[in-house]
Amino acid sequence: PNKLKEIKVKLDSVSPSFCLAKWLQTTIYLNRGTTHSCPHCPTHGISTKQLNENPSSLSNTPIKMYNREEMLKGNFPAECDFCWIIERMGKDYFSDRIYKSSASFAEARFDEIIASGNGETFIPSSVEVSFDSVCNLKCLYCSPWASTRWQDEIEKFGPYNLAGQICHTKARTISEENNPYIEAFWKWWPDLVKKLETFRITGGEPLMSKHFWKVLDFLKREPNPKMTFCVNSNFAVSNRLIKSFIHEVNSLTPNLKAIVLFASAEAFGKEQEYIRSGMDFALFQTNIEEYLAHTGPTATLFFSTTVNLFCYSSFEQFLEWIVELKIRYPNRVNAMFLFIKGPEYLDLRLLPEECKTLMKDGVDRVIARHGTGENAILNLAEVDQLNRLMHRVASEIERTDFL
Repeated sequence: PNKLKEIKVKLDSVSPSFCLAKWLQTTIYLNRGTTHSCPHCPTHGISTKQLNENPSSLSNTPIKMYNREEMLKGNFPAECDFCWIIERMGKDYFSDRIYKSSASFAEARFDEIIASGNGETFIPSSVEVSFDSVCNLKCLYCSPWASTRWQDEIEKFGPYNLAGQICHTKARTISEENNPYIEAFWKWWPDLVKKLETFRITGGEPLMSKHFWKVLDFLKREPNPKMTFCVNSNFAVSNRLIKSFIHEVNSLTPNLKAIVLFASAEAFGKEQEYIRSGMDFALFQTNIEEYLAHTGPTATLFFSTTVNLFCYSSFEQFLEWIVELKIRYPNRVNAMFLFIKGPEYLDLRLLPEECKTLMKDGVDRVIARHGTGENAILNLAEVDQLNRLMHRVASEIERTDFL
């Protein structure tokens, strides 16, 4: 907490909305030509006009540059409202602008960011890319642009609107044979890799993508001991693919600083299978166990959660499983706990009071057992995120959230 407080003071010395991630972090969906600086922000399009002259415009879009200027002026960009929600909870809660700005690579570039202004050609430290949307699952909160399983359903039954802002229509994707965004990315790569400390691949499901395996081959040919390589995966693919991934991880370990698997999960058993249609939870558990058992200490696991109202009945059991893994594999298992904002009908605040109480009592028990004292298993960030999650559950829902 002291480190987080120090970072907040430093950020607030520039402005109360200043966030290093707006310059340092980017996700680029190369198959769609869209980007955002943070998963909590909506995506927006990337113009192809400047890509040849300035491939960094894959990240440094006019929208991002405008919002950077807003932050420097002390204004609060609407696209960052996930963090403003948490900061309005009070000084006892840290938003993700604090967590992201406290990353190991972030603070060292503080002065560089200030000097860059809106950062027209700024090179980020953390880059996430999606090459395609091939996927084996159809998660409740997902959409056709991120999953071919959803695309297949739309092709078969047609588009439909859902409550709130979600519209399931045929996804617009760009032909792989002539994709200016992929071309610009590899053109940018020689400059990007000089500053890059975290390179992350997302999907779809990366382990099902041919591009993912090509990237692994590239990393084997071009070692980078300063880079942490990450992959977002539902990890519910065939065990054959998992074994291949484990083999590649062990081959790559000498070439990289670390390898992080961000496994997507937020509930246990049948509840998780309902949220993530197509998942076999027993297979998911087997795959997780195999990854941890057959990789080394620099290959870690991070549970990436999207906590929604269907998690309430099994969330305590899910947390206990994470604790069990943390005990068996010390310093290799972590989790982040994020509440879902959209689709709005999955918002935790819609739960009946008895369900909210059941969920909160379970979280309180887990924190009491594993999150306090000298021998705590949950780290301080995990406890803080669980507390802010429960604050969100207990907060009043407003009609404006659903307009």
